[in-house]
Amino acid sequence: MPQRLPRTASEWAREVKNHGLSDGNIHNVLEYKSTSKIEFERYLCLRVIWRVRKQAYFKPSDWLPGDALVKAEEFLGTMTSWSKYLDSMGKTLAGAPIADVGTFTLAQYYQLRVYEDIDKDHGNYELPKIFPIAGRTSSKTTEQTELAPTTPTRLSGKKASRVVLTDDSGELDSFCPGSEENLIFGPWHPLTISATNDELKVNMALVFFLNSTTMHHPDVRADWKMHKRFFKFGNLFEASTDGYLEKGQSGEVGAILEVKAYIREDNILQIQMQESARMAAWIFANPDDGELHRSASGKESTRRLLISQDNHEIYLTFAEYDAAYVEYLRDNGSQDSSETAKRPRSFMRMNQFGPWDTTISEHMKQLGHIVLAFTIQQSH
Repeated sequence: MPQRLPRTASEWAREVKNHGLSDGNIHNVLEYKSTSKIEFERYLCLRVIWRVRKQAYFKPSDWLPGDALVKAEEFLGTMTSWSKYLDSMGKTLAGAPIADVGTFTLAQYYQLRVYEDIDKDHGNYELPKIFPIAGRTSSKTTEQTELAPTTPTRLSGKKASRVVLTDDSGELDSFCPGSEENLIFGPWHPLTISATNDELKVNMALVFFLNSTTMHHPDVRADWKMHKRFFKFGNLFEASTDGYLEKGQSGEVGAILEVKAYIREDNILQIQMQESARMAAWIFANPDDGELHRSASGKESTRRLLISQDNHEIYLTFAEYDAAYVEYLRDNGSQDSSETAKRPRSFMRMNQFGPWDTTISEHMKQLGHIVLAFTIQQSH
C-alpha cells in the first residue's frame, strides 16, 4: 500500500504496473471479496485521482453558482439562531451548558457529544458499507434501494454470519456482508455496538446541521436524509451511504453523506478508497445525476458532491468526470475491446477540501454558506 493514493494519471499508471494489472480495467478483475474494506488493486481499477486541499484553499465561486452564494450569505445573516449558534461555540466548549440557539440547538448538542468522544479509538473496526454482490441474498435487490434505519435481529444458531433487518411492515431484508473469514467481529460484539453508537452520533450531528442550515430558506426544495441509500455497481459490488440529499418531488439524489467515528488522518487511504467506490457506484447506478459544468476552455464535465464527517471534522469532496468515464464504468465488455483500447483513459477526479472543524465558529460560518448555496442549487 502506498503512502498516498495516485494524484496524477502517471502515478496511477505506475501503481497499475507495479501491481501487475495489465490494463487496470474494473471489469477484468475478480469479484470484490471484502465487505468493510476495498483492496488497493481493485481500487486502482476504478481509475480515480485524488486532489487534496485544506479548508482555507476552498474557493466557493469555483464550485457553486454566484447567485446561490449571495442568497445563502444574506439569508443566514438574518437568522437569529444562526448568529447565536456561532457565538455560543467558545462558551459551550469552555464547559457552559448547551445554549438555547433555536433551530441549531440539536445540531450543536450532537456536535459537542461527538467532540467529547474524540479520544475513543474505534478506527480499526467499522460497520461494512461496501458489499460484494454475491453476498446479497435478498431476492428483492434492485439497482438502488433506500433503507431506513432498522433494528438488527439475531439469527438462531451457534454462529450468526447474517443480519436480518426488520421494518415496520414486518418485511425482512436479509443480507450476508461477506464470508465469515472476512468478518472481524460479529454484529453483537461490544466493539461493534460501540462503533455503531459512535457513528450514529456523528451521523445525527451532520444531518441536523445540514437541515438546520437549509430548511428555512424559501428557495430550498430538497431535504437532507439520514436514511441509507444503496447503489449497485453491476455484478461487482453494492455500496451504502450514511445519508443523502433528496431533491424535491423527484426523489433524485443530489449529494451523498459518509460518516466515521474517528479522525480521517487515522485511516485516510482506506477512507478515500471507500469514498471512491461509493461515488463510482452512484455514478453507475444513476448516470444522469450530477451537475453539468463547462470550463472556461469549453470542456464539459459532471460534478457530484460527497460530504463526510469524521468525528468532529467535515470534508467536502467534489467528484469530476466526463462522459467517457461513465462509459468506462458501464462497459461490461460488450463493446469491441480493440476499439476501447484505442481511446485515452478517462479518470474521476476527487477534489477533497477540509477539514471544517465543528468547534470553530469561522469554519462553520463558511461551511453554512456553502451548504445552503449548494442546496439552493440542487432545488432547481
